[in-house]
Amino acid sequence: MQIRVDYLLSQMYLDMKIFKNVISFFFLFIFINHASGLVYNTVIPIGELRRAVSNANPGDTLYVKSGEYRDLKITLNYFGKDRIFIMPEKKGSVTFSGNSTVIFEKSGRIVFSGFKFNEIQNSSSVILYNSSEIEINQNSFFRCGRNPFHTIVRIHNGSSQNIISDNVFDGSLVMSVVIVLRDGENFDNTRNKIIRNTFKNIPAVSSVYKGQTNGLEAIQLGQGEYSDISLFTQISGNYFENITGDGSEIISSKSSNNIISGNFFINNNSGITLRSGDNVLVSNNYLERTSQGIRIFGSGHRIVNNYIVDSDIAIQIPSTDIAFQAPSKASGYHQQNNLEVKENYIISRGDRTAISVGDNRRKINPLNVSLKNNHIYIDESARDFVIEKGISLNDVALRGNISYRQSNSVSKPRSSRFRPRELKYVDNLKGSLPIPSPQKIISNRIFELR
Repeated sequence: MQIRVDYLLSQMYLDMKIFKNVISFFFLFIFINHASGLVYNTVIPIGELRRAVSNANPGDTLYVKSGEYRDLKITLNYFGKDRIFIMPEKKGSVTFSGNSTVIFEKSGRIVFSGFKFNEIQNSSSVILYNSSEIEINQNSFFRCGRNPFHTIVRIHNGSSQNIISDNVFDGSLVMSVVIVLRDGENFDNTRNKIIRNTFKNIPAVSSVYKGQTNGLEAIQLGQGEYSDISLFTQISGNYFENITGDGSEIISSKSSNNIISGNFFINNNSGITLRSGDNVLVSNNYLERTSQGIRIFGSGHRIVNNYIVDSDIAIQIPSTDIAFQAPSKASGYHQQNNLEVKENYIISRGDRTAISVGDNRRKINPLNVSLKNNHIYIDESARDFVIEKGISLNDVALRGNISYRQSNSVSKPRSSRFRPRELKYVDNLKGSLPIPSPQKIISNRIFELR
């Protein structure tokens, strides 16, 4: 009998040891998976989101409970070794409205995706403050704002390497995406990307705000001061349609060393403006019926291989009121110097101009402008090159440009001072102009944006 009891006791001990090991293994498994972000994928009430984000582990996905949240201001903070994801319980099921703002403060590696912002009245809908590697992705912003100089997405105070991608900005009543460049704290808002977004239906400023004519840019890079600071912003793969704003600036670049490439513009009463700053590349963009085309101030810019159809003036290099040696903080229009405009394809029909250099509005003319290997297609009412008389021929170099003209009745350029070898004409095209397909000039991917 004693032997039997001892045996049972030994078996119970063994079973307890096995059970303990199983339990330990189970909790170890939970810990490992939680640390790798495989557990904390749950629906979060909006009131608990801030704490959940602060406590998240790399790889976690936080789903926000469906609903409309009005007048909500929430500040999120996370910076882990890997990204976390914040998205609605169901795509499009979470809407922010009223005086709501989502702020990312001293954060990084967060993907914020799939939310709706409707008619936000705050000065900003989304703020990136001293944050990096944040991705604002696949959100919709509808008729947000109530002041032409407020913003929808504001990037400032040391925010770098963020991505604003695949969002829709529809009917914006403020500036849509703004990178701040105003003081020393904002000099390092660098290497941000604004890619594959849609901007559409932005009204004229004056139609919304009585007495106002400025503001409502879709994208603004800097605000004028310190325009010599390099932001290294990339604007690519975006779609712009039915935008007026201030009538000049869909994209307003007021900083240096940015890239504007591979974007699609159609039916806009405005254009791309390099308003101040230097060394910006504008390349491989498609502009159709975008009235102001590409307008250029500042030095060292390169305008290369763009395809422009029926802009009022496709490429503008106006006269200015500030010499290029002046401090960047000087207010006004900075003189152009060392510009390269080459290999662009411009179709101008009706009372339009392909390329203009200088105007009578201001006193300082451009310097060292190279117009090279551009292909221009004009009918009998349009103009290819308009070079104002006050501009020195030493400062405008034309090489390898070709104008295809539909009729002999087209007048020569307004300045007759160019030698024949500097301009090549293909005249008397009484049939249709031999306009090349844009897909052969710029990437097919641009046309997939429509």
